[in-house]
Amino acid sequence: NVDSFAYGPDDRHILLAPLAYGASSGPIYGSLLTGGALLPYDLKAQGLAGLAQWLMDERITVYQSVATTFRHLAWTLTGQEQFSDLRLVRLGGDTIQRQDVELFQRLFPSHCLLAIGMATSETGSICRHVLRHDTQLPGEIVPAGYPEPEREIWLLDENGNPVGPGEAGEIAVRSRYIVNGYWRRPELTRQKFLPDPEGGDRRIYLTGDLGRFRPDGMLEHLGRVDTQVKVRGHRIETGEVELALLQIDGIQEAVAAAQELPSGDRRLVAYLV
Repeated sequence: NVDSFAYGPDDRHILLAPLAYGASSGPIYGSLLTGGALLPYDLKAQGLAGLAQWLMDERITVYQSVATTFRHLAWTLTGQEQFSDLRLVRLGGDTIQRQDVELFQRLFPSHCLLAIGMATSETGSICRHVLRHDTQLPGEIVPAGYPEPEREIWLLDENGNPVGPGEAGEIAVRSRYIVNGYWRRPELTRQKFLPDPEGGDRRIYLTGDLGRFRPDGMLEHLGRVDTQVKVRGHRIETGEVELALLQIDGIQEAVAAAQELPSGDRRLVAYLV
């Protein structure tokens, strides 16, 4: 990441995540390894309303947060803010929505880049997608990007077999750069970490996330495998329902779920903001 984003001694990184949280490693090491400045912002104590002005006053060049925090920050902006020093916005921690990209392109300077992707604590970064202001999205789903070096992504069905082209499956990562397992949880380690069928020092980690490859090789993140529900015999991906709801004017956030009825039947419900 340090090399990919050309971090240097002139960069000023914001630190929003707690020090013990995995998301803080990017700003901490990105600044430490390159001589840049690291500026903590206590979101809980200082509030979201003053964050935009703080970014300008402190001349932040690299912004990094979870997508939800960025989304709420963008909703506080008037469009008159001048983030002249900001050159990179990095988002993660959740599926990036089309509205996140549109908010970035509308409210942030044209020289700024938006970097998104997918990562896990067990594998580190899996894939990356860098968007510019002229980047055109081909559909409603924002691709998570192409696989990172030394990371191979497989999509598996419920039996552990590769899915067909264009089909959705559980995202599995094959690499030699994977953690050893879970502390004092051998059974969970055996379930989630598999040996490489070809042998060698690589292993396979089952992420529990659902994905699909586009024809151009980019990975689309479709939510969690365990969000798949059945209603009256029909298999439904609640993440796809949520994406459709977010295209309706006036809908800012949406969560879909299957609700059990007293009769034992299930119905699909949605909660909206």
